[in-house]
Amino acid sequence: MKTIICSIAVLLGVGLLHAQEFRGAAPAKSGANTASGTTWAVVAGISSYQNDEIPKLHYAHRDAEVFAKYLQSPAGGSLDNEHLTVLLNENATGAEVANTLFDLIKKVREGDQVIIYFSGHGDVEATLEDQPGYLLCWDSPPNVYMSGGTLELDDLKKIVKTLALKKVRVLLITDACRAGKLAGSANNGSQVAANSMKTLFSNEIKILSCQPDQLSQESTKWGGGRGVFSYYLMQGLEGKADRDGDGNVDLQEIDLFLYDHVREATQRQQIPVAVGDRSAVVARIDPTAFAAMSSDANSGSEMGLVPVSAKNIADEKALATDPALLAKYNQFKKAILDGRLLGAEPASAWSLFERLKNETLLVPFLEQMRHNLASALEGTAQQAINAYLQSDLAELHKRWDKSDQFEQYAEYLAKADELLGQDNPFQNSLRARFHYFTGLNYRLRGERTKTPALYKLAIAELQKCLELEPSAAYAYNEIGILERRNKNNEKAITYFEKAISYSPAWALPWANLCTSHYNLKSYGKAEYAGKKAVSLDSNLVLAHYSLANTLVEVFETAKAEHHYKRALQADPEFEDAYLKLGCLYFSQNRHAEAEHNWLEFVKRDSSEDFLYVNLGEVAIKLGKAEQALRHFQKALSINPNFDPAYHSLGQFHLLQGNVPDAEAAFQRYVQLQPASPVGYYFLAQIARLKNQPEGVKENLKLAYERDKDFSTLRESADLESLRLDAQFGEMMTRERPGWKQ
Repeated sequence: MKTIICSIAVLLGVGLLHAQEFRGAAPAKSGANTASGTTWAVVAGISSYQNDEIPKLHYAHRDAEVFAKYLQSPAGGSLDNEHLTVLLNENATGAEVANTLFDLIKKVREGDQVIIYFSGHGDVEATLEDQPGYLLCWDSPPNVYMSGGTLELDDLKKIVKTLALKKVRVLLITDACRAGKLAGSANNGSQVAANSMKTLFSNEIKILSCQPDQLSQESTKWGGGRGVFSYYLMQGLEGKADRDGDGNVDLQEIDLFLYDHVREATQRQQIPVAVGDRSAVVARIDPTAFAAMSSDANSGSEMGLVPVSAKNIADEKALATDPALLAKYNQFKKAILDGRLLGAEPASAWSLFERLKNETLLVPFLEQMRHNLASALEGTAQQAINAYLQSDLAELHKRWDKSDQFEQYAEYLAKADELLGQDNPFQNSLRARFHYFTGLNYRLRGERTKTPALYKLAIAELQKCLELEPSAAYAYNEIGILERRNKNNEKAITYFEKAISYSPAWALPWANLCTSHYNLKSYGKAEYAGKKAVSLDSNLVLAHYSLANTLVEVFETAKAEHHYKRALQADPEFEDAYLKLGCLYFSQNRHAEAEHNWLEFVKRDSSEDFLYVNLGEVAIKLGKAEQALRHFQKALSINPNFDPAYHSLGQFHLLQGNVPDAEAAFQRYVQLQPASPVGYYFLAQIARLKNQPEGVKENLKLAYERDKDFSTLRESADLESLRLDAQFGEMMTRERPGWKQ
């Protein structure tokens, strides 16, 4: 039997639920006045999430199915597909849930009733005041919940408040449970979310599945596979809770029923709680339906429910009178299914919608068409965000390769915003993500075109994102990257730490924080952040790579080697790890291994001049003179003005005894680096080899003018070969006696 953390059912409305003549569990309210209206319902249940890091539930979707079946029955109000939307598992995306709730606001009238049922995970990542909690929809990321794919409780509050202002009664049931580890587990995230529900809806009737410190249980022994709370809640609403036999179930009765049955079924490990007016009627019983129904039979396997993707708000038979129009309407639906959402081509869903929206016969379909297209646009952009948040390699490579593919997502979100209009209660979230993608595109465009001025525009867009969603960890992380691009590592650290404060279980900002501390030579802080990133995501290539760079600096070379190798296990195409691992091996005189890793680098990126210089140097160490020469020449073919290549080439020719070519190389080097003494020291050595005393004096004079205290000669790695040459040392002692001091 699996345990799931405390779930909540909350009954909301304008006052209490009214005692009007609805059938079955139609809400009722104390008082003499009676209201009439239409009942609308949205039922969502998610057991299996898109991201495998979100633990699966066994029966959340089945609990939702049973509740929806109940609403379709006479006892529950006989709701048809126009008034009941059922979103199960992959159909319950964040965009679909949000847009369906928004549709309700546009459809309802005063006196109507709305039932909202959600069964799935609920969580809070960090215990901050501006993080009230989230209901996790099917496409929720495993962390950074504010990035989308979730239903924020503040937004749910807006929906309920808007409905209340329209004098619509609301029955909200959330069974937001947790099984296993979620992003907020360290902070008791599910319990914090449950407490947020109590705070946000503090004036309404609430039914909680268990005490705050208890676990809500699910098992096959309840209805063939149900949550124990949902199982007995349904039995109670159907009539078994009616203790006095008056045909009504009030709050006192459902509370006692749940207390007795759930408490006994779980051996006192789970005790539901009901708070509010004890006399408020929460269900009316249909005697015929009650006699015929058995909750045990409602296993949820065959519910006959109509998913939203197949549901229409009007009968498509009406289009039979215009076959051409029906064909275009079907093309529109297929374009959405095929992902052809935008574009100037006539076959895109957007182009078809623009042509069809003024057709008179399609007026009954228009809202559903707008809804489906907006949800598809928003959902597609959400997939790109999710891939980044879970450090999907393909997604990371798109960003590392400075892809222009992200341009489309900003446009998708802009079009979704246009379709949904100004009254959309989820508009802030939608526009925040639009500004995020716009900022990301400015950054990638700046990197592609080598135009750092675009970074300023990127930061401005991301700040707009934060104005709309102040807890958007993904935006803080992106600004941190931009500040690091601008070499403002202190500022970058501030933004990475802000991202972490809102999403402490997201590994990527920890890895970025490690890199910025590394850049500032704060190796202790860098090591801590890198180890934290690895602990959160052992497959994150940047976490291992950043940590390895830091470990090299603190002389933990064996550990550094391990993490470079782990980075390459995570992503065999990550060329920078080959580069750094080669450098580590070179420093340890493991020249064959260094050569192997650098050759792996050039297989993936043959455009880097410095890498061919490295290969030339290691080829010399391995006695491969011809290969060394080819590597140096390759570096110069890539960049004819690459001074390190002339430096290495000059030393190579000296080693081979080819003094004329060495002299030519160092003469070119001093042209490229006229302020450096290095080239002149080598030219002095060459003059000595050519037995040209005046050349020695002249070049040493030029070197001395640039290195008056001889610190470069004594310390520079570029001059190591000269320092090791005894005859050069004798020459220097003769010409400049104090050079060693």
